[in-house]
Amino acid sequence: MKYDEFKKRVTKHLGKYMEKNLGIEKNGLFKNKEYGHVLSDELVAENFIGETYPLYEKYCPNKELHVYSNHLNSSQVMGMNFFLPLLENRDILNRVVEKIINKEEGTLTNLVTVDFEHRCGQDEKTGIDLFLEYANGIRVFFEMKYSENGYGIFSGFNRDEVWETKYSNFVTNSLYLKNITKEEFFYDYQINRNIGMINSLNDYAVFILPYENESLVKEITKFNYNNVKTVDWNYLAYYVYNLVAGKNRELENHYREFILKYLEY
Repeated sequence: MKYDEFKKRVTKHLGKYMEKNLGIEKNGLFKNKEYGHVLSDELVAENFIGETYPLYEKYCPNKELHVYSNHLNSSQVMGMNFFLPLLENRDILNRVVEKIINKEEGTLTNLVTVDFEHRCGQDEKTGIDLFLEYANGIRVFFEMKYSENGYGIFSGFNRDEVWETKYSNFVTNSLYLKNITKEEFFYDYQINRNIGMINSLNDYAVFILPYENESLVKEITKFNYNNVKTVDWNYLAYYVYNLVAGKNRELENHYREFILKYLEY
């Protein structure tokens, strides 16, 4: 659907969710204006489903939440609500990742690195949402979006300097971006930064987004590489829910709530 309609439906739904499901009637502020889908700053933990906030403290002890993490449509918190419970259930996590990158069941076993807000050695101001690395050499870089109207752009003024000092060598080592121009790289900056992390066939860049968000879909579908995967939030959430339903009551309840919160707008 058109972006404006999508954003309107999502924020309206989340406003009702905050009042009905969280029992919070006090609206938070954004740019000095009250919004129904925004929590007061001190209530940011309420944006985490169930017992997910303690998992955030466990797996992200040195990672700060984004400034807008008190917004119920925060894609950072959405991604944590989705992946953090799976980190406590590695067999299920591995099956989910195998599904995303189209690998046979059993390919992924020993997870050796988990890093939210991953800084990729380029002195980035913003990180890649989630980085997973397995003992067999497979690396997966996740970028997760929800109600944004597009992927991040390069906002600096010193493009020439940044290109020469950081990204010209970066793309040279990339599997897919060796011949990209400076202008092309910065035009789709956030997407290319993630794709540029793919240095071998063991590396994957995964973009998770709602396919109903027309703005995001329009941007990401231009990129057609074997190791670049796009996944619909609806598909992924229901895949996990069906995977655990009747087998793990705690996870079943968690992902039912995840679907209710984020996808039933």
